[in-house]
Amino acid sequence: MSRRSSAFINYWRTTWLGIVTCLTGLGVTWRYLFTRPVTIQYPNEVPALPDGWRGFHAFEIDRCIRCRMCQRACPVDCITIDLEGKGKEAKVLKYEVDYGTCLFCNLCCEACPTDCIWLTAEWDLASYRREDARVRFEGRDPDAERRLLWPSVRAARAAKGLPTGPEPTPALAHLMSCNGRGDRVKAVKEL
Repeated sequence: MSRRSSAFINYWRTTWLGIVTCLTGLGVTWRYLFTRPVTIQYPNEVPALPDGWRGFHAFEIDRCIRCRMCQRACPVDCITIDLEGKGKEAKVLKYEVDYGTCLFCNLCCEACPTDCIWLTAEWDLASYRREDARVRFEGRDPDAERRLLWPSVRAARAAKGLPTGPEPTPALAHLMSCNGRGDRVKAVKEL
């Protein structure tokens, strides 16, 4: 008789715990049902980034003294620099960052004696190929200029008294003023 009564009590105890657990879950659901959603619609809305966000690198080739300190400071060897010549006459043939391995640790920026490399607030490098994660910074291609001249980067560097680089062209300024990636794609098609 005692075995039978303990099984009966155990059955009702587990049933009661199931009901309490279900009501607790429903309470959480009801509490969040009437609050504003925290989800953003990413391609159309850009998330607000905190201060000190570490995004892609920006590189000013004119200020670079070709010391390779950024390359030596990188813990994962994601920076590749090819030079032609020696000393002050050296010319940068290739300055490339592999974002597939980059830790965004900021050690390369801290090691630079002339502050010609820094991390921007730009972070969107989605692609389907690994080769696209390797970004070259020499030359003046529009993608590198966009990273160099991004408005939030310009404002942050101006506040610190650091150079902000050349002013963007009107077409590039229009491209940078777009809200999200979808707007930027439309603006590029319009150009």
